[in-house]
Amino acid sequence: MTLYNTWKAFFLNLASNEACNVNMEEFGAALAADISNGDKLKALTEDQDTVILGADNNKQIIAFHSPHNFGGTRARKDVKVGCLLGFGPVAVGVIVDEGTLTAACSIVTPTIDELAACASAAEVAALATPAEGGAVTFEGSASFLPAPFLRDAIINHGSLKPFEIIPVASAVDVE
Repeated sequence: MTLYNTWKAFFLNLASNEACNVNMEEFGAALAADISNGDKLKALTEDQDTVILGADNNKQIIAFHSPHNFGGTRARKDVKVGCLLGFGPVAVGVIVDEGTLTAACSIVTPTIDELAACASAAEVAALATPAEGGAVTFEGSASFLPAPFLRDAIINHGSLKPFEIIPVASAVDVE
């Protein structure tokens, strides 16, 4: 048994990382727009080594990990999803609203090509805001399951600010 002194080290060293990266399409498909909320909840909580990305009230990325469903059973009818928050030596337990995690969303953003061309947060911020009612560039859920290569890049970067994460995510070498 290997012990790690931070959650970051734990996730960076998971034995399953390589196998999961080979099957990265499954991460995107798990929370697709046409998946039922029950199946999304299962996908979010079936693996204790999951990291879930979402957004907080300030439109900043928030990363939850090690999810567990404490409900939806005969004894506990209400679904209660507990997660840990933090990648240092200590993580705080939180209850996350299941409806928020599985909510369908359609987002209008700059195109993937426009975002991929940005090398800095300033370049992302300088992109023109798409017109309201423009072409939807993302349909899925309000939460996101990153494959390990993307999760690791975000954890290593250390910032959860969207404009800073986009260039980091775009620069990841996907093999």
